[in-house]
Amino acid sequence: MCIKYNRHYFFEVSGLISRLENSSNVRHNRAPRAIAIMVLMVMLIITGTMNILSAAVLAAGAMLLSGCLNMEDARASIDDKVLLVIACAYGLGTAVQKVGLADMIAGQALLIANGNPLVMLALVYIATALLTETITNNAAAIVMFPIAMSGAQSLDVSIAPFAVAVMISASASFVTPIGYQTNLMVFGPGGYRFTDYIKLGLPLSLIVACITLWLIPQIWAF
Repeated sequence: MCIKYNRHYFFEVSGLISRLENSSNVRHNRAPRAIAIMVLMVMLIITGTMNILSAAVLAAGAMLLSGCLNMEDARASIDDKVLLVIACAYGLGTAVQKVGLADMIAGQALLIANGNPLVMLALVYIATALLTETITNNAAAIVMFPIAMSGAQSLDVSIAPFAVAVMISASASFVTPIGYQTNLMVFGPGGYRFTDYIKLGLPLSLIVACITLWLIPQIWAF
């Protein structure tokens, strides 16, 4: 007698995995549609036909209309906490600019750099890295770019190295769960602690910082 082997059933019975509550089986019959929609979205962005936001909204609508996703799952996938953090971060970034804090920071950085563009570049990178760990990367870039531009103009050097430093540093958010949307999204469901991000993220942030500050002056001259 031949017994059909089901690896999912075997793992569940043996206790290696357990069935997730309020979940449904994965449907593969609409996978080709979902892949086609995703590829189309990427092509629209790459060719410049649409911006990222418009293409993403169009793709989300196509997923709903094609039956790849239902309205209930779509609503459940929206994380209100993440959206609130992003909105508050943009408000903080605007406030920092309007109260003159950005100009004050730029002035202090120029005094410390003492006319050395490499020191100024490092200061811009470090300041952006600290900001991006407490607010979102977009807000950190919004706050730091005027500071970097002011510093480059005061030193009479190219803005390109400083712009790249802000771009990379704002995206290198590994030390806190609130620095980037995906960090925050997995923080609760993954059962992580704040210290877990510090232990694993701080060494990675230092490595990225060293490599970035070494490469930027060689590729984008002052």
